[in-house]
Amino acid sequence: MEFEKVLAFRQSTRSFTEEKVSEKELTMIMNVASRAPIGMHNYQGYSLMTITNEAVLNAMIFSYQKLTGTDKNPLYKAPAFILLCANEHSIERLVQQDAGAIISFMNLKASELGLGSVYIFGMIHTILADDSWKKLANISSGYVPIAVPIAGLAVGHSKNPIRERPWVSYLTTSFIK
Repeated sequence: MEFEKVLAFRQSTRSFTEEKVSEKELTMIMNVASRAPIGMHNYQGYSLMTITNEAVLNAMIFSYQKLTGTDKNPLYKAPAFILLCANEHSIERLVQQDAGAIISFMNLKASELGLGSVYIFGMIHTILADDSWKKLANISSGYVPIAVPIAGLAVGHSKNPIRERPWVSYLTTSFIK
């Protein structure tokens, strides 16, 4: 798919079908993270964990619901969640920018593959201190899910057809000559 088409079809999906995403598709999405522009070329500061295990996803959802007192599903029933983690090698002042680049690249790849996706932050920030889901997920010692506005990507097949969006410029732009 041409890049302009990928951009036109990129959108946040908040309603997924039960259809599983293939391991091949998830691998393709994760592989583009290595092409994201990371500050100081510091890729060793991050890792990705794809969670498709229903018990782990449900533990994350339960933890969120317990801590917030809501019955909302913060993953929108997505069958896969790609968690971005930082470790002691990440550069603190660059973590937010690096996370934004990594998640954006993966989001665009999901769009290219015809999959729905949505950035997830609130849930991760809320459940960060709850160890129950981390134990189930086998999160490595020393790795912590990034607690920044862009923390993960829920991926799946959209319940609603993904349609091409018309081009609208939301940003003010100018040239200084």
